Amino acid sequence: EMEVLYRQELRRLLAALSELPPRRREIFILHRFEGATYSEIASRFGLERRTVINHVFNALDDLDLALGADFLKFS
Repeated sequence: EMEVLYRQELRRLLAALSELPPRRREIFILHRFEGATYSEIASRFGLERRTVINHVFNALDDLDLALGADFLKFS
């Protein structure tokens, strides 16, 4: 049963990620899932480090709004 719930939550997360603006999504995935640093990403995209940080934080805000407070809470 828990496996089914986790798979549902994973689908929700992937759907929410797909709704992010393309650059924000790519930066977020590079940082959170692939472990790239803010500086590495900034260099790769020709952006300021602060801009990359803003993309990551905005992605987190967007995902929080899309997924809601009940994300990964099984009661």
